[in-house]
Amino acid sequence: MARAYVEQLCWRLPWFRDRVAAADGPRVDRSVESLDALAAFVAARAHDPGPVTVEPYWFEAPAHRPDWTEVGAEWVEGLAAAVAEVITMGTGAEWVFDTDPRFVTGHQPVLQGIVNTPQRLASLAVADVLSGRTGRPLSALVRRMIDQHAPAGRLAGAPTLGDADVVRAEAPTPATAPLTVEVTALKGGMWDVQVSLPEEVEDLLGGEAHASLEERFAAVPGVRAVVFEDHDVAVLATDGLDPEELRHALNGVLAGLIRADGSVSPDHR
Repeated sequence: MARAYVEQLCWRLPWFRDRVAAADGPRVDRSVESLDALAAFVAARAHDPGPVTVEPYWFEAPAHRPDWTEVGAEWVEGLAAAVAEVITMGTGAEWVFDTDPRFVTGHQPVLQGIVNTPQRLASLAVADVLSGRTGRPLSALVRRMIDQHAPAGRLAGAPTLGDADVVRAEAPTPATAPLTVEVTALKGGMWDVQVSLPEEVEDLLGGEAHASLEERFAAVPGVRAVVFEDHDVAVLATDGLDPEELRHALNGVLAGLIRADGSVSPDHR
């Protein structure tokens, strides 16, 4: 499971960059300073509905897991991948397995010489943002981890989870840019929103998955009716949904049609 988690973070990082960019979020630029804006961005999505690309891994005991949705947990895992990259860039630390259950990181994958896991750092930061606490921003926590890096410390002899032990997985995103929609508010009548998809959407998704979009879009909470006027244009009747919230929800529907191997899954939950 530890190896699988490290394997998953390998593609979760570019996945995170693409999704943040598609949502017009802050830059994922490998800097410590960027992490606070990213934590706030992820916290705003911690309770998002909708399908996930691939279920995130968890190492916390069930009773201690936050009340985030699976989509929210996936965002947090993406943030953890960004945190891991920043720490690795600053220290050169490699992934190892902490075999000592006496510590909070026990039986978890950790970066050698770092006293906390990227997943825990990301989770704490998101929880702090949601609770309104401001005393320990993510940038400060990560900088402390980098400053206190001790490769000859307790984890010096921990089993490696490096390249020799990990079979890399392919990212669960297609080679093309993320498939996203544009949402335009309409005035007058029951149809209050127009949704535009990329012109090549049917080719990207395939006929069966494309044909399911009307039903899938109509299943989004707050959407009352959907009619496709063309293969890449639909009009929606909603309960006054905010266009930006609707855009994010529909992008989640499209992301949910992509399997972990980059192929289209018309039966994806």
